Amino acid sequence: MIRAAALIVLFGLALRSASFGREGGLLQENCDEKEAKTVLGQFNRSYGMGRDDEGKREGAISLIRQKMHGILLDRLIEVGKAERSVKVRAAVAEALGEYRKSEKAAETLALWLRKDQLKEENYLLAQRCLQALGSLAPEVGRKQIEKVNDWFDFRDGGSAKAAVMAAGALRDKSSIEPLIAEMQRCQRDMLKFIVGEKIDGCDGG
Repeated sequence: MIRAAALIVLFGLALRSASFGREGGLLQENCDEKEAKTVLGQFNRSYGMGRDDEGKREGAISLIRQKMHGILLDRLIEVGKAERSVKVRAAVAEALGEYRKSEKAAETLALWLRKDQLKEENYLLAQRCLQALGSLAPEVGRKQIEKVNDWFDFRDGGSAKAAVMAAGALRDKSSIEPLIAEMQRCQRDMLKFIVGEKIDGCDGG
């Protein structure tokens, strides 16, 4: 029940924050190809030096985030696909969220949200992907809204909350029904808990 109430509150907060000028300042490319290639070179050197150091590779992501260009977006996606560290992939996902009008970024983030391949140590990646989807321009993020809605009932509370916040930011009416369904499920589970029955799927957090 606590979980259900928290999700409803978060959804309301996200709706409220989304109503205050969120459409303004949507970012895409902010440099020319020459600048982008310079940043790319700096990133590649820094990232390569961290081959055996997760922290250095994660830090290198901040270099490539200095500018925004299609060349840099493609490199981010390439790194995210090949990277073995969850922390570094999570940093990449956060960076992809800055390409707010990019359908390629949205599709990549949605692709990384694979429940069937998700282990507990990967929850951070799921949370960052969902947060990034919520930061995209609504007309872009809404194309992945079914993927976002699918995470309302996930066992990890942090991931479920990130999904609710993303849905609230994207403001798509298709999110209402699954959110209500999740609240009702948690209500049923609370009743089971009260009478001492076994609870399946709701962590109560």
